[in-house]
Amino acid sequence: MNMSCLLDNDDMLHSLLDVEEAIANTDNNNNNNNTNEVDNKADDNDNEETLVNIKAQWRDIIGFFFFGLLADALPGYFFSATIISTFNNNPAAMMLSASVGGLIGALGAATLLFKRFSAEIRVVLCALTQLIGLLLSWLLPYPTSVAGLAILTVGFVGMLATVLPLTSYKPHAVTRAYQFGFSGSPILGIALIELGSAIGMSINELYGVVICVPLILCIIFFLIIDRSTFKQTVTGSSINTEDNSNKDEKTPVSLVGACKEIVWAYWLVYSLAFALHYFYLESVQQYFYSSSSSYANLEPTKSTANNIILVTHIFVFLIGSLAGLIPRLSQANRLVLWVPMIVILALLTTLLLGLHGYFPPIGIIGTYIIGVVYTGCFYYIQLFTPLIMRNDTKLTKRYIEVQIQTLVVINQVASVSISILSVFWASRAVHDTCRENYEDVYDGVSCTY
Repeated sequence: MNMSCLLDNDDMLHSLLDVEEAIANTDNNNNNNNTNEVDNKADDNDNEETLVNIKAQWRDIIGFFFFGLLADALPGYFFSATIISTFNNNPAAMMLSASVGGLIGALGAATLLFKRFSAEIRVVLCALTQLIGLLLSWLLPYPTSVAGLAILTVGFVGMLATVLPLTSYKPHAVTRAYQFGFSGSPILGIALIELGSAIGMSINELYGVVICVPLILCIIFFLIIDRSTFKQTVTGSSINTEDNSNKDEKTPVSLVGACKEIVWAYWLVYSLAFALHYFYLESVQQYFYSSSSSYANLEPTKSTANNIILVTHIFVFLIGSLAGLIPRLSQANRLVLWVPMIVILALLTTLLLGLHGYFPPIGIIGTYIIGVVYTGCFYYIQLFTPLIMRNDTKLTKRYIEVQIQTLVVINQVASVSISILSVFWASRAVHDTCRENYEDVYDGVSCTY
């Protein structure tokens, strides 16, 4: 009887264990199913988030490309020979006015606006300033219209100092897209002039078209570009990524520390390139183009100069396409920037020797070649410097926005310095030298349009 009870109890024990094991297996299966469901949902969320990020990146690439395309179109428009004629054919005075306005815009965007306002407000303020400057340049007579040009350039350069640095918080492809578009913006400005002249548009009608540019820039910024990564902070940086877990991102940006990293590495070549380029534009280019075209028995007209400038900027756009489409080029060593710098020095020296009478005026083919190569080398430095900086591992990542802004400030400091030099001495000196050694020596040669 006792044995029978023990066996029965033992059987009951095994039965209970079997039931518990079955229940445990069921629970495990349920847990596994739940886990799988959670994992599947997580995967779905990850896939959805990835898709959203891809769409946002493409919006940024497209938006910043068109922003860059329009960003520098106004100088291409204003410094065409057609518009210069409305400013009493005085490009040196125009450049001085624009340089002073540009310096104010760059300093304002990099300091006051940078620290106090979000990216959205800064873009709107710069667009409004551009709009006011365009209206004053259009409606005021010369020489008061020069003041309108200065106000326009405050907004124009302020926009450059705001938007290009914002790309440092985006993938590298976005910065390349902006620079790609930027390389084509002078063509857009010149093409507008050429197309307008071809269809008989008046100056008033041309102004009526370009006055839409600030409005279009705002539409692109607010409707196309993904602004979710732009977040106002009080850390000394105008924007930051949403992830602030990194303590380094919360540390205030040191302007002195940011500048020390790039003084010799980038400032030197960048400032020298802009100084020589502005000297070329304000004191050499007009007399070079005019004497060369007239020496080739072509009438030294504004149209001839515009054609040469258009060809040079088409070449610049090809350089910009390389910057946008070939990422490896933006990973080059920063010393590569000195190669086009040396070419610029050699070509400018050659032009000045010619104007001083060491050889006759250069033929029209040589003029096209020198114009294309010179401008192409300058724009290589301008386009690739921010790209190479973004890939430079020796630079502190959180300084990049400020460092790119300092490049815009350096640009304007060089512009103001050379413009003052050109207005009060260099432009007149080069013109007199051209007349003495070319116009008075060779029949049919003219140093002015």
